[in-house]
Amino acid sequence: MDEFNKQYQDALSKIIIALANDKNVIICGPGKSGKTRLQHDVRTILDKKNYDVFYGVPEYNYSKKINGQTYSTNKFWIEETKKEILGSMYDEYDYIEVPLVYPN
Repeated sequence: MDEFNKQYQDALSKIIIALANDKNVIICGPGKSGKTRLQHDVRTILDKKNYDVFYGVPEYNYSKKINGQTYSTNKFWIEETKKEILGSMYDEYDYIEVPLVYPN
């Protein structure tokens, strides 16, 4: 549990710095690794700074496709479970990995 809490706090610190600097954020890890909880903890900042939130790179790419965009004009937050899929991303972003799962 201590390792998970340390991972969570480290990720939260990195996220706060990234958002303060208007960086795009991709947070990557398995289910129950705290990705959505981290989003919840910074939701006010995401809303205030008009971040688009996506649950996976395919959702992000689909959004760009239906809007006729080749690059993102808004800042984004993406929660992803498969880091190998990030090779399809051409936008700049801060990558935050959360590999540990919340212990039951």
